[in-house]
Amino acid sequence: MTIKLFVSDMDGTAVQYPYGTFQSTWDAIGYYGPDWNAWQNAVRKYSDHPQLWEVWGEVNKKILKGYDSQLILAKILPPPYTAGFKECVNYAKERGIIVGLVSGGAHLVAEYMMRELGLDFQYSNEMHVDSKGMFNGMGKTNVFYEMKGKIIRNLRDRYGVSIEETLFVGDHHNDI
Repeated sequence: MTIKLFVSDMDGTAVQYPYGTFQSTWDAIGYYGPDWNAWQNAVRKYSDHPQLWEVWGEVNKKILKGYDSQLILAKILPPPYTAGFKECVNYAKERGIIVGLVSGGAHLVAEYMMRELGLDFQYSNEMHVDSKGMFNGMGKTNVFYEMKGKIIRNLRDRYGVSIEETLFVGDHHNDI
């Protein structure tokens, strides 16, 4: 059978930032945000409690509220792609494979990757900015803990692809 749908996790799989525990887009944003200590306190408080990860996201949004997103994005984009990831995406796209991201990571980075790499889709967690580029404390959790399977099933239905024609790559227990 031929692979028709290639889905990748983002944090720790497609990209690897050198900040914090998770090599994540969220940690990269927090590292360059207004209060790294508060960010790390939230990591310690919530990271071992997946049922509270949405609360953790709300805490992160409050830490960043009123901070200029461009100050952070200028330091974290383009993302540090994992060796071979861009080549893998190009290889798949040249063969007509549908390629995208399903990640609990930050949509600001996922959207950049979608544009830069020509990805077909991305599902990630949003942190909103206002018309002046300031974080506004709002956002939307699109990828809850242990929700990736459902999203991928919906993608398979949308694109008419079987499970045998689907490849998913991840690095964490919530990717299983």
